[in-house]
Amino acid sequence: LPAAACRCGVALFPSGANGHVTGAAPPPRCLAGRRRGSQYLSGGMPSPANAGRGTAGSNRTLRCARAGRLISMKIAIFSIGTQGDVRPFVALGLGLQAQGHQVSIVTGDSCEQLVRRHGLDYAPLTADFLELMAKDPEVLQRGLNPVALLRTARRELLAMSADWVTQATQAANGADLLLGCGMVASLAAAIGERYDIPVVETHLQPVTPCPDIPPMMLPPPRRPRPGMVNQGLYHACRVLTWQMLSPAYRQVRQKLDLTPLPWYGPFYRRRRTHHVLYGFSPSIIPPSRYWPESVRVAGNWFLDEAQTWQAPESLEAFLAAGDKPIYVGFGSMLGDDSAALSEVFLQALQN
Repeated sequence: LPAAACRCGVALFPSGANGHVTGAAPPPRCLAGRRRGSQYLSGGMPSPANAGRGTAGSNRTLRCARAGRLISMKIAIFSIGTQGDVRPFVALGLGLQAQGHQVSIVTGDSCEQLVRRHGLDYAPLTADFLELMAKDPEVLQRGLNPVALLRTARRELLAMSADWVTQATQAANGADLLLGCGMVASLAAAIGERYDIPVVETHLQPVTPCPDIPPMMLPPPRRPRPGMVNQGLYHACRVLTWQMLSPAYRQVRQKLDLTPLPWYGPFYRRRRTHHVLYGFSPSIIPPSRYWPESVRVAGNWFLDEAQTWQAPESLEAFLAAGDKPIYVGFGSMLGDDSAALSEVFLQALQN
């Protein structure tokens, strides 16, 4: 994880160079004695106005390493979507748990068994995208039409977020650190802001504006774009994304009694020390040299179950019944015309 200093100025997290997988780094230590969760800020210094104020994070103290003991933190990781959005954070949670931390994954109920099966705590958050796709398969087709997708996403996320404040507040109770990914990064940030809990933003693809990496939200360019064009496209994607999220977070921040965010979102009011942790391979996408030190690339977070996974008997029987099959799949994605899509692949394989 990126460096987040306590009041003594000693990093709570091993910072390491960009691209180093932090799971192999030494466990973090603090030389300042016991600190309450409410005394940590992303910039590393406690706010004088908040000194001594009780918060959701203040009922849990961190163990001091002055006597050789390690800091043990309670960490809540927020991520919603299908399994592809949650599995990497289960892997990250297991790595943090192996370092001695208590980890909970805050996500939709479709991923509850995935989380519990790996021995992590689960906290519910209303966000069932599988149910949405099953109820409205055409939602994927709208992804090809940004205007139609924006309209659908605004409506569905607003409905999902009705209970987010209650659920997220319960999930963050006693937490020393919140990690927020993707669409719920702003939820973790809002809870952290309200209860004075440190927050690290996490993503699985680059979203920090820079001139040397084209935005992943857009089709790849046929030839390299000028750096200023890439920068401008990042900012345009941010504004577009916020238009999708803003109805939900207007409701969230109102319930938390927080100041409303401007039309362009939270992106331009953050400190330069706002921490971002990326879970992608630096060999595939080298970190931008224009990113600040507070942005780190940890490498992929793989949840490898090859040694423990057992195929269902029905699958084993199917594989044993004939020639080796060819599998074509799209993970959790659903289509609105599976017969037509299957025919496309049958013809492609025959050709």
